[in-house]
Amino acid sequence: MTTIKEILTLYKFPFSESGKNWQKNWIQIQCPFCNDHSDHGGFNLEKNYYNCWRCGWHKLEDVFKQILPISKPQINSILRTLQYDYNRRTKQVGSIRHGELKLPDGSGLLRKKHTEYLRNRNFDPVELVSVWGLQGTGSIGDYKFRIIAPITFRQRLVSYQGRDITDRQLLRYKACKSKDEITPHKHLLYGFDLAKKSDRVIICEGITDVWRIGPGAIATFGTSYTEEQLRLMMRFNHALILLDADADEKANKLAAELSGILQGEVAIWKLERGDPAQLNQEQVKQIRKEWF
Repeated sequence: MTTIKEILTLYKFPFSESGKNWQKNWIQIQCPFCNDHSDHGGFNLEKNYYNCWRCGWHKLEDVFKQILPISKPQINSILRTLQYDYNRRTKQVGSIRHGELKLPDGSGLLRKKHTEYLRNRNFDPVELVSVWGLQGTGSIGDYKFRIIAPITFRQRLVSYQGRDITDRQLLRYKACKSKDEITPHKHLLYGFDLAKKSDRVIICEGITDVWRIGPGAIATFGTSYTEEQLRLMMRFNHALILLDADADEKANKLAAELSGILQGEVAIWKLERGDPAQLNQEQVKQIRKEWF
């Protein structure tokens, strides 16, 4: 199997294996997509993809088209020798569509039962509505008796997730149906629009964890994460992984992946028990003070 390093060497395209932007298992180049003079562009040699620390991810075929003096059929041939999956970086759980998304029928202001549910878990309903735009549903519809958390991307409503307030429904968390989503929620990170204002982020599993930690935290909607979510994480330089106490293996795996693609520090905050949503205010203050 051919390697990207061998391809660049064959065509005498300059690359570096050292310097301030170099990471293990990467080779760096001047990015052809932005005004780069310091080797911010890079190829991951383990997974065969490209990312620029300034302008982000680009398709491998588009990068080769910019930097190599060869035709499209030759590029396709190279990609096959790399065992490159053309859909690997674009595979979607659902389709990205145009139009407007509406929250579930019956969504509206939080009612007494919603605010009681939140207060019983030491959340401030007024603050959560103000920061996260939460709404509640009543006794009818597919999302009955839930707190609805809008999911935005670039300030646009693209999906949502509903949290059961009875603790008796089959699904505690119920996502927007894939046919209705503007963008699949597993392509996104809950809290991203607020977190992207900083180069430091705290990565959690669920939406209630983000509510507890506050702006600057993001969630992957479960312990699993997608390559689309990893690409969004590249927006940050430093990441603190704060998963549930029983998710050590998942935390270590994510840390290993992020260490290869982020420029700065990647750390894990290990909980003794429970999940981040169960932390008290003093614990949250300690985490935020040490990280931000």
